[in-house]
Amino acid sequence: MFRLATLFALLNAVSALKIDSAEGQALLRQSRGLEGGNAEASYEWLMDFSMVFQSCHTVTGYVNEAEDGNAVQYTNLVKYKLCPANKCRYGCKGAEYVTDMNSFVDAWTEWTMNDKEYKCEQVRENCGCDDYYGDEDVCYSKCFSSAGMSDCVEEENDDDTYQFDLQEWLECSESEALDQYGNALYVGPKCSSSGEQINMGVFSDDTCTQEYSSEVFAKYYGGVSLPYQNSNIIAENCISCKETGDNYYAEVTEICEEMYPASAKCESNFAKYISYPDTNGCSYINNIRLYEKNYRGVSGAASTAFAVIFGLATVVLAFVAMHLYKLNSRKIVLSTNAAVV
Repeated sequence: MFRLATLFALLNAVSALKIDSAEGQALLRQSRGLEGGNAEASYEWLMDFSMVFQSCHTVTGYVNEAEDGNAVQYTNLVKYKLCPANKCRYGCKGAEYVTDMNSFVDAWTEWTMNDKEYKCEQVRENCGCDDYYGDEDVCYSKCFSSAGMSDCVEEENDDDTYQFDLQEWLECSESEALDQYGNALYVGPKCSSSGEQINMGVFSDDTCTQEYSSEVFAKYYGGVSLPYQNSNIIAENCISCKETGDNYYAEVTEICEEMYPASAKCESNFAKYISYPDTNGCSYINNIRLYEKNYRGVSGAASTAFAVIFGLATVVLAFVAMHLYKLNSRKIVLSTNAAVV
């Protein structure tokens, strides 16, 4: 399922380019590689790097023989980076990659859950609550709080309040909510308008591209508002591609091992790190905003206006610079009666 989703995303990316162009052929080769698989590939070198989310993009694609008759469809893609582990941060200089948003969010949240579970278990093992004479739950609660891991405490839900489970909505899924005409509404992740976040939204179609008011969610789910409407599902922190396995040997994290082969790549500045950097996806990745939904290029009139404004600004700045130069070039003549220090 993961490979099919990613394959569809990359094929959509190819369709946004001319199929006979160098960039289109490069991405097509990438998608064919996914289709055929590459079980022999070794990604141990990834352990020296960390992954960090950069942006989200809804791109326009052409689908031949679309089932619903709509040949123009939209795909959500994620741009992320791999940076040296000791230099990773948001905006770090590293290789850039593009992959399917749903697959990325699924892998990211899965990693987050496993990482939290592992850290909570590490703290639990050192709490010493097995020998505690009293309420064991209270002991663990105090222990987690002292370790700054209060979210490890599982809160019991005694009432029928709806509990939102992000894992259930990572793919565009039909909800219990209905529109004003009684039609089904769908819930799933989306790119924010700025592209800097991945949020949750309500949609009127089963591909989660036609957005609907999210306020309707609370009406059908016991007054619980849809989470992540304005906050990022993906954190901006870096994820290390290295972990210690059960055998205490270093291994590549599952998210890095899954995402890397499923991504279009721009590793032009990675020559000093890896022997064969892949630059086939650079043109598409560097110009991905040109393929975004509702992209508007600068019109001829606007271009002319910008050129005129730029020209006038240049003349004014040149005049100011010349004036300042003359002021600084003037010599100050001292009076012959001035005292000599």
